Formats: sequence, C-alpha cells, structure tokens
Amino acid sequence: MKLFITCYEGSDSYVILSATIKEPKTLNKDFAVFEISDTKLFSFITDKLLNNIPLSFAKNIQDLTLDTLVIGDVENINTIRQRHIYKCYEKFSNHVMAIPNIAFFEFQLISTELASRGYFITKQNREEKYLEILEKGIEEEVALLEKYLTLLDDLTKYRTLYYELLEVLDKINSSENKDEIASISENYNV
Repeated sequence: MKLFITCYEGSDSYVILSATIKEPKTLNKDFAVFEISDTKLFSFITDKLLNNIPLSFAKNIQDLTLDTLVIGDVENINTIRQRHIYKCYEKFSNHVMAIPNIAFFEFQLISTELASRGYFITKQNREEKYLEILEKGIEEEVALLEKYLTLLDDLTKYRTLYYELLEVLDKINSSENKDEIASISENYNV
C-alpha cells in the first residue's frame, strides 16, 4: 500500500498538511507530495494531524523519519494561511472530482462535431445557432444540441464553483488574522 503526505513548501522546510493512502492531485504548485514507506511514521503523522499538531521537516532531509520530524513551531501566519488554502483546495477537489473527466472530453467532442457540421457556437451567436439547429429538425443534430446544452450547464456550475474558490483564497491571502483565516476556511462549503 502506498502512503502519501502533502506539504506546503516553506522557505527552509516542508510543513505537512495531510496524510492519505491515495496519491493526492494538487491544484497548487506550492504544495508538494511525498510517498512514505514507513507505516509507523505515517501513523504518527496521521495521529498528530488529527490532533491539529503542526509537523514539518527540513528541505534537505533525504529520508524522512520520526527523528527528522519537527513537531510544533510552524504557527507563522503564512504557514497557517497555506494550511487553510490547502483545506479549501481539498474541499473543492473532492467535490469537483465527482464530475467525470469524460464530461469535459465529451463536451469537446460534441463541440467539434457541431462545428464540423457548420455550427460554430460562440457566446455571441449561441441563440441563433440553437434555433438554426432546431429549425432544420435533423434528429441527430438536435440530439447533439441537447447533450451539448446539458454538458454546458453542468460545466458552467463547476466554473462558478471555481470562481467561488478563488474568492475564498483571495480572502485568506489578504487576511493577517489567524482566527479570521480559520473561519473563512471552515465556512467555505462547495
């Protein structure tokens, strides 16, 4: 079984943010993922994180062990900010991953198919093109349009959620108050 930790990269150390048995997909270049082979170390890290005890290790550490972990002493405002940014990314990712990647792929295929049939749908001409397809009444094209509109609606909802995430991250990044940062993070719901 593979075990992973996700860390925020500080100036001279990595601050451990999470421990998982599934390799995380990070959305932010400021986070690094490391594989842990020692189950005892992984259990120790998990226990400390569950109890909100900060952990870090020096960047120059080649082999992470219990002895090389620094327990506590990572409560500066930037580390707190990054920890909460990670929590928000994690909430967002868990929700967004519910939509299969195939939906994005399928939307592109249908868009391309409609374009190859002469329907180049843009924001400016979409209603005109929708009517054109419906007025022609070709069943296959109407079915493509229906699927296109359903997928577009789904993807628009996720784009809105992404913009909401960006707003929350801006609020976290602009705050200098630890309690306010925690509150913003905890109140963010996808």
